[in-house]
Parts: sequence; C-alpha cells; structure tokens
Amino acid sequence: MFWWLSTAAERLQRKARAKRAEFEAKWAQPLPPVAPELDAAKETKIALELSIEDLVALMQDGTFSSHDVVSVLAKRAREFGGPAGVNALTDVLFEEAFAEARRKDRDRQRGGGESDAVGVLEGIPLSVKDHIDVKGTDSTTGAACRCFRPASKDALVVELLRDAGAIVLCKTNVPQCLMLPETSNNIWGVTSSPWNLTRSAGGSSGGEAALVAVRGSLVGIGTDIGGSCRGPAHFSGCVGFKPTPARVSGKGIVMPSKTGKMGMQAIKATAGPLANRVEDVALVCQAWWVNKMWARDPYVVPLPFDHMAYRRGVTKDAQQWERGGGESRLGMGERGGKKKRAYQGGGRSDWAGL
Repeated sequence: MFWWLSTAAERLQRKARAKRAEFEAKWAQPLPPVAPELDAAKETKIALELSIEDLVALMQDGTFSSHDVVSVLAKRAREFGGPAGVNALTDVLFEEAFAEARRKDRDRQRGGGESDAVGVLEGIPLSVKDHIDVKGTDSTTGAACRCFRPASKDALVVELLRDAGAIVLCKTNVPQCLMLPETSNNIWGVTSSPWNLTRSAGGSSGGEAALVAVRGSLVGIGTDIGGSCRGPAHFSGCVGFKPTPARVSGKGIVMPSKTGKMGMQAIKATAGPLANRVEDVALVCQAWWVNKMWARDPYVVPLPFDHMAYRRGVTKDAQQWERGGGESRLGMGERGGKKKRAYQGGGRSDWAGL
C-alpha cells in the first residue's frame, strides 16, 4: 500500500516538473520588438492611464494599434507577473495574442478604421484564471493530475469575450484545488502580493488580482464563491466583482472533482471580472450578458446588462465618495487607501504604477 502511494506521488511530481519545464520553455521565447514609435510615455498611457473604453476608441482612430497594446501588456506581464515578480502566470499565449492583434489591425485597416460592429473589448488583451477553459491550454486547478489535458474549446465566458473583441494573453495561478484564501500549489509555487512579496495575493483568484494590479493585464477573469475574486482584489488593490451566479454560465469552468463538474449547488461559484477600474469591470459584464449567454446555457437567467441601473449605482457611489463617507462601495475609500499604503513597506509599489 505504501509502495503504491509512493509511486503515485512520484508520478505526480514528475508530471508537475514536466509541466513547469513546458512553461519555462515558452517563457524563454523572446517577445517581438516594440514598435519604435511606442515610447515610454505611450507605454505608460496604455498600461496605467487609459480606460478600456478609451483604448478601444484610440485603436479605432489609429492612435494605437492592437499590436501596440498587446506589446505593452505582454512586456509588463513578463517583467512583473512572472517568476521574478509576483509569479502569477501558469501559461502564456503571447505568440497567439500577437497573431490575433496583427489580424485585428489588418482588418481595421481594410475597413478604414471604422466598423459598425466594434466590440466593447475590441483589441483588448486579458488574462484568464487557470481553471477556466481556453482552447489548447490545461485547466489544472493547481493539481498535477490535471496537467497535459488541454481543453478542446473555450469556456462560454471566454468565447463571449472573444466575440466582443478580446485577446487572451495568458492564464493565471490558483491554489491547489481552488478552495483556499491564498494562491500556492506544487506546480507553479506561490503568487505574492504586488505591494509586498512577503505577503499573500489572496485566493483563489490571486494570480488574476496580482497580474491586474501590476498592469500585466487590463482585465482578468476569475471565479468567486465566497470571496475568491473580491478577496484577492482587496489584497492587491484592484476591483473584483462577483456577479449573481445565475447570471453567468459555468460551461467550461473546471472544478476540482473527479468529473471536473460543479458539485456545489447550495452556494454556487461564478466567473467574475477583475480590473483596475469599475467601468472596465462593467464592460466585461456587458460582453457577457447578451443573448448568446442564455441561448447556449439554459441555466443562465435571460437578463441583459442594465445600463441605467449601472449609471445610478456609479452616480450614488461618486456622491458618497465626495461626501467623504468612508469606504466606497465600488472603490477603496480612505481606509482602503491607508491599508494599501501600509503594504508598500516591503514591496515594489512601482510595479503597479501607483
């Protein structure tokens, strides 16, 4: 019996090492050179200053290209999101992302830079949590036994984001079997807070939150059942949102069970976005809450994005912020700001550009 357990453990360790070696081989491949006209000021504007809506508009009018945006985000993901930084990544799709960006740029040029069907995320690179299926990549849930089992198709939430124009840049780290408030496993190791590498990034969407906070991704797709988007967002100082579970499809989201299916029915997990701006999170919800979501998944409530309710909520929050009423419902507030500053002591706050 003990011999069998020892053999099984060694087999899983070999699998984990092989998966890590595969990642390191991808990681060693150089990125395409950044365009000469993309100077430091423009890189800063893309990564730190512009909202997704602004970036989409600037790509449509030719100020930036999709290739420019992918270049900047891939560069930051490599510099700050990798093993020498917060260690947030489990797979990189840089080659595919650059190819998709070039295709979008060609299509835009052929169309004269204008289109009646520009997606709300057109040309925007994003990251996806490890256990959400992206075609051709593993959804390991942080467990070695799930390595080398690539998904045959995208999860529905990823498919809808691609329909809205998004480009998948990478996948991000999770705790083993997901159900922990930190991010660590035997394949990829520990993901750290961008504010202090000796502190945790939280979990289970810790990889997403850390990468978004260092601006290695403009928006990340995590999952949440009891705080797995919201907690890491608080740890890293970004925005995390858990939609009502019946609003978002779980198709293609792998769970740590024998079948990979969702087993928790009383309190359900759901995919949720993370970003550095509330309005960027809202754009993901707009991309999701369309007819295709509930047409493809009958368990999803057919309820479109309510623009008026969203605007009322943002207006109310802004008024609360101006009155100085403590913590904002949609932002961090004064107390959150103090906590964020307290974390900077042992880390490199410049990673997040804050």
